[in-house]
Amino acid sequence: MFEDILSNAFRRIDGAILCAVIDEEGIPVASYPQENENPEATELILQVLNELKQTINLLRENNFGTTEEISIKTSRYILLIKPLNESYFLVSVLTTDAISGKARYILRVIEDDIKTQL
Repeated sequence: MFEDILSNAFRRIDGAILCAVIDEEGIPVASYPQENENPEATELILQVLNELKQTINLLRENNFGTTEEISIKTSRYILLIKPLNESYFLVSVLTTDAISGKARYILRVIEDDIKTQL
């Protein structure tokens, strides 16, 4: 369902390791590449999303507004997360030498296409 959109985004982001749509349980609905050569990236997403869901809810409950994007940079990865709605997230894992601004732009461009298919 989302594979074409994710594969096109992945190819446009230099340094992309993974582009995925993840459900609220942390399970990938669709991802590119499908055979992830970096399984620790998927594990990282699962762990981070579980913690971030609580933070997103806390921000909303305290009138900070709707979370539009979350960015985490470590010494090994850049993780970009865009909540699509309360149940789904658009996620990209990048190498640290990737141009994260370009990745953010590409995720913003594909966000509406993905939302219409949810």
